[in-house]
This record gives sequence, C-alpha cells and structure tokens, in this order.
Amino acid sequence: ALLHFALPSRAGVLDLDGSGDWVQLSNADGAIPSGNDPFTVEAWINPTSIPGGGGAGGQITFWGNQSGNQANGFRLRGGAGTRHYFWGNDHDENFGMDIISDTTGPGQDGWHHLAFTFTGSESRWYWNGEQLGNARSGVVGVNVANTNHRIGARLDAEYFHGFIDELRIWNVAR
Repeated sequence: ALLHFALPSRAGVLDLDGSGDWVQLSNADGAIPSGNDPFTVEAWINPTSIPGGGGAGGQITFWGNQSGNQANGFRLRGGAGTRHYFWGNDHDENFGMDIISDTTGPGQDGWHHLAFTFTGSESRWYWNGEQLGNARSGVVGVNVANTNHRIGARLDAEYFHGFIDELRIWNVAR
C-alpha cells in the first residue's frame, strides 16, 4: 500500500531553507512502518546546499527515536553520498559526483530521484532508478519507534536546504 502525504508547498514543491524548517507529520496510527517492518522511502530532491557542511545535513525524512536501532533516517551525506540509519546499522553509498553543483538530473534540471528499501533484513539504495553499490544484508536488531515523523530534518538537526517533491513511504520493500 502506498502511504502518501500532502505537503504544504508552493506549486506542489516543498521549499526548505536549511535553517530550522521542517514538516511535522501527525502520527497516523500504523500508517508509517515501524518496528522491523519492510518499507520503501523515495523522493525527488533538488538540494541547494548541505547545511552545516559534510555529513551533518540534508535530512530528507526521519521518524523514530534517536536511540540504538529505533530510527529511520533518510538523508544526504555531504553532496556526494547518501546515508540511511536506524541509529546503528547505517548504510552509506556514494554518487560518484557532487549533486550540489550537478544540473544533469533526469530532466537536466538538478532534480534527482532517491529511494531506499528495507526488507526486514536487507537494505538497498537507488539513485535515478539505478541501484547504488551493493545490498546490505544481515541488518538485525531494528525496532523503529512510531513517533517523531518529520520531513526536512531529524529532531532539531540536519535541516534540508533545497526542494523536496513526491516524498512517498511504502509499507513494502519495492
């Protein structure tokens, strides 16, 4: 089942300035995967910069607690990579380029599609429809809390600077 949220926006795109803006989602009971449930999260992004530099910015979405294996974080890792974390069991991949200065997205407009899948024991990253790196197997001990659902930041940190569109969270690994 597709879980889709309407985002407050201008012309349908969420525009975040990287300095304290985010969207808080109400806790739709059972609507967002938690525990060790499989999921896919995907979004179209067009980042402007990575606030705070390096790996400390570019959070696309976050839910859970900032405690061992209790969070789902889906973010950029600098301008050249991605990171998914459960607050442990991290899965990092590189793009092979810096997307901040890149304007060659699918429409040569700077927009790129990112997706992350989790089966309950294996994770994979996708960039513009192509798998990044290898699947990561043996992900154990995950128990993501059904709380703190955000777009554009984790709990008061790692703010996204740029545009996010068509963020989708599925309760299946696609």
